[in-house]
Amino acid sequence: MNSEILYIVAALFLGVFISEYAARQKWINHIISRKLLHLFAGTAVLRIMVIVEEKELLFWLGVFFTIFLFIIIKFGILKEVNSSGRKSWGIVLFPLSFSILIYFSKSDLTSAVLAFSIMTFADAFAAIIGIKFAKKEYYLGKDKKSFLGSTIFFLTTSLILVTYFLVINSTISLQTGALIFSISMIITLIEAISSNGSDNFFVPIFSFILIQLLIVNEGNSFIVDSIFGFILGALVAALSNKFRVLTKDGAIATLILAYFIYGFGGLKWTLPIFTFFILSSLLSRIRHSKNRKVEDRFEKTGNRDAMQVIANGGVGLFLVVLNSFFNNELFYIIFVLYIAVMCADTWATEIGTYFQAATYNIRTFKIVESGVSGGVSMPGLVGSLAGGMVILLSSFIWINNFVLLAVMLTLSFIGSLIDSFMGATIQVQHKCNICKLVTEKDFHCDQKTDFYKGLSFINNDSVNFLSGLLTCILFFIWIYS
Repeated sequence: MNSEILYIVAALFLGVFISEYAARQKWINHIISRKLLHLFAGTAVLRIMVIVEEKELLFWLGVFFTIFLFIIIKFGILKEVNSSGRKSWGIVLFPLSFSILIYFSKSDLTSAVLAFSIMTFADAFAAIIGIKFAKKEYYLGKDKKSFLGSTIFFLTTSLILVTYFLVINSTISLQTGALIFSISMIITLIEAISSNGSDNFFVPIFSFILIQLLIVNEGNSFIVDSIFGFILGALVAALSNKFRVLTKDGAIATLILAYFIYGFGGLKWTLPIFTFFILSSLLSRIRHSKNRKVEDRFEKTGNRDAMQVIANGGVGLFLVVLNSFFNNELFYIIFVLYIAVMCADTWATEIGTYFQAATYNIRTFKIVESGVSGGVSMPGLVGSLAGGMVILLSSFIWINNFVLLAVMLTLSFIGSLIDSFMGATIQVQHKCNICKLVTEKDFHCDQKTDFYKGLSFINNDSVNFLSGLLTCILFFIWIYS
């Protein structure tokens, strides 16, 4: 092993414990200490990426530090650097994301170097300057951010990408400038919406994806689509927030989703998910005007938040990115099926609670009140079929196999039943101490509710995701049977 690498690794160990000691002695703020360590470690890793030619060695260095940092966080060794009232695994995600970038890089590490540079410098500068000088702060996720810090993050990211283009091409065209702006803004929003140190994972991963597909492979047709996707996403997010269809974090998540879905998938991938979003939002408004009382039972009501957007569309983002790297029509079919399940379940709830017909527990077949998790009704079952069908119709131009569509419609209906069954069995339910209502909410009648049944870590978003995932597994069983 190169002696310089050994020196750098030793320095990394030393840097970890020096930053901890400095924070314990109150020489510097614990957050500043963590970010200085972040900056030092990132710079050291970037140096290693330059001098080491063996990808395998780089990968295992990342794995080693992931395990090392996991141990010291698990056993509370870095109490000051990691002090935030809870254990934050962000410092562990830093080398983990590095290993993932190296693993998926080809012989050229350009995308990995640029992505890790963004995480190293943009994140550290944003945090340090934001803590020292920021006056206006905001929340999108659980973590407090500052407008100054986010601006610094955006500018640093833009500077890194501009520098790359100037080194490679000497000039920057209008299209390239728009591309740099859109990528920098999307990465900044991803950082802003991340919580609990998850930006150390999501920022480098998504930076790598965007840089690899849009910059290193410049000339691909979806560069223009990505710019248009940003404009479309920003427009939809702004209108949705204005008309209270989405919360602020939900609007940001939608912008990010639209950027990836349209940018890498075009109209073919965008139409099904926008059909689901627009029609389901309208249906929810109609049901709300007829039966608002049922919302007392729902965990989330009114505007959709980021977690709901991610639960419904995150799989689509993952699949469209996979399809961009490994072009396969099966990814699109799975995407449409997953959205069909989401729409079938949503429409079953909205139409079923609108008509307030006789509702039965899907597990016991006993009559329950409308809106209870796990309840099914005849209008709801019809709504489920209609929801799945409308998504399949939106993709009919690209999936015109009637046998396949019939199977997908059947599976989307089954998926909504799976969702109901999990809602009746494993989804967490609470009980109000005041009115004794069984609800998905943590608070009711201005009081914290008591645990009633189910698994505490399985909420409605989890059930939506799992039902879609299980339905896709059933589809694979059908394909290979």
